[in-house]
Amino acid sequence: MHLTLAFLGEVADGQVGAAESALRRGCAGMPALDLAATGIGAFPNQDRARVLWAGVTGELRALRELRSALAAALREEGFVVDDRAYHPHITLARSRSLRPLPDGLDRTQSFGGWRATEVVLYESRLEPAGARYLVRAGAELGGTRGA
Repeated sequence: MHLTLAFLGEVADGQVGAAESALRRGCAGMPALDLAATGIGAFPNQDRARVLWAGVTGELRALRELRSALAAALREEGFVVDDRAYHPHITLARSRSLRPLPDGLDRTQSFGGWRATEVVLYESRLEPAGARYLVRAGAELGGTRGA
């Protein structure tokens, strides 16, 4: 499972280095974050769910600042980053068809917390069995700005 900060779509092999550079710049000096997965929702909505997700709570202000810094660094490298408001969530399941969430589903569930100490650039490859994620680069959180 992962918490997406920015989705880049198709990236040419020649652009991977620029994405790695943006990752490091965007994360420079950003603190580690205490986060938790709490609550269940669906996209596009609970009556026509295609994606089941867990909400994210905790140090959301700092998470949004991290996301904003990363998005700015990616834009400087020429990447297009979605301008919509950032709503952090963890995807739990996907359905091929739209269906309502079950009536008895406890939507207030808490799944536990974690300390985020790193941001990772993943490459996803779609395969018949589902997506496979490959680590391309990482940047630690909790450092000193400009380090």
